[in-house]
Amino acid sequence: MGKYTTILLVVVIELIGFGYFKVKGTPWGKTAFAYKVEDYIQRKYPSINITKQTVSYSFKEMGYHSTVILNEGSTIEVKEYDEKITDNYYVAKWEAKVTKEIDLFIKGNVNSNASAKLIIDATNSEMEPYNNLSSFKEVNKYIQGKSKFFVNLSEDLLNEEALKEGLAAIRWIEEKGYTSNLVFFVNKEPVIIIESNQIKSISSPEDLKKLKMKFSHDGNYPLVVAKVSL
Repeated sequence: MGKYTTILLVVVIELIGFGYFKVKGTPWGKTAFAYKVEDYIQRKYPSINITKQTVSYSFKEMGYHSTVILNEGSTIEVKEYDEKITDNYYVAKWEAKVTKEIDLFIKGNVNSNASAKLIIDATNSEMEPYNNLSSFKEVNKYIQGKSKFFVNLSEDLLNEEALKEGLAAIRWIEEKGYTSNLVFFVNKEPVIIIESNQIKSISSPEDLKKLKMKFSHDGNYPLVVAKVSL
């Protein structure tokens, strides 16, 4: 191999490496950020411990972020922007707690193949004042309009049995005092969207059936529903 060929090869390898690290971040950068996150969580939340941490790099945001599983069961996201670290612990804490509750109810009393979760569209600072409240019923009084349940059923909601299952989920949410916006999915496609102020008016499977979404000819939904993993 000639001298110039060797130099060219080295340059190409360096460029490939630079491009890879530009997109994926560096191993040492991820390690440094992981230590920074551990220190941050220990200082901000001394009563909780990290079970697992996965560090990723966002090319779009040009920074590292961590997905952190905590010993109490919730999973939080930690990221750094303009040298300031932020997290979503107070949001994730309630999402995890209520998701566990409704998912257990859905699987045990509605359909073992169904699933559900709660999403809270609020910032960590918005949720922090309610951290010491004992139940989501209390929290929900302050954040209605920001909370949304996603319920994924295994059968078409035109099916009478599935409509009854959907109604059972609505009644559970109402009885718990967790009244929120609600989206029913079938095969992970949204089919019914219910606003929190509509829940009390739904008293029968037929009421639920009337809310089934109508699709336009191009297949678009009348309302935008955030993508969510169920």
